[in-house]
Amino acid sequence: MPRSLFSLLALLWLPAGVVTSALVRGMGVPPEPQALLSLLVVAPAGLPLALACRRLHRNGFRVAAWAAMAVLAAATVAATLVAGLLGPAAIIIYALLVSLPAWLAALLLRRGR
Repeated sequence: MPRSLFSLLALLWLPAGVVTSALVRGMGVPPEPQALLSLLVVAPAGLPLALACRRLHRNGFRVAAWAAMAVLAAATVAATLVAGLLGPAAIIIYALLVSLPAWLAALLLRRGR
């Protein structure tokens, strides 16, 4: 995947998940402009998980990378919705904590090769 496309997707997956979750719960179609602006704070919080999954993918663990992204992305979106009540710092902390399993897998699987 080209680096620019990865960078764009790495920044957009978490805000897209939050918006999708809001739409599924029927919280307004389309989201208000103020809500979309607040997602700018959320966007960089998705980078740790995206980078960990990219490392897994590059190390040859493609299935593990996709599985980790699918499971942990859903958990990150849910944690972001809860942490959103506490503020931007909580969102970043929760996103970092949820991405830890992917980072541990990337590090341990690389050492095992």
